[in-house]
Amino acid sequence: GIPGEPFLRASLPQQVLRLLLGVVYGHSKAVGASEGLPGLTRYAAAWSPAFTRPTPSDLLPFVAALLSPPAGGEVARLFGPRMLGAVGSVVLNAPAPLLLAADLSPTTPQQQQQQQQ
Repeated sequence: GIPGEPFLRASLPQQVLRLLLGVVYGHSKAVGASEGLPGLTRYAAAWSPAFTRPTPSDLLPFVAALLSPPAGGEVARLFGPRMLGAVGSVVLNAPAPLLLAADLSPTTPQQQQQQQQ
């Protein structure tokens, strides 16, 4: 196959979530011009569609990745109400087989390496 083929086949909403995840990971430490994750506080409300519009199969891995290192607890404080609302909506509205079939496997290379260790 073509290198990076799964990445190239991702839908636009999946790519947007990957971009947002990259922004969060890029600000996970206050270095240089980055204020760290607290610098994203003023944009948190604008990110609401990232939690309300994706399908459950895109949303759940995105939230799982946000809550994983290098971000974790700081992201939970930043986006907590939005994430909890979105995940709660999925849990309350989705049929059980969808939740059981959701792929919550790590989505970043660092997370994949951590899982393999």
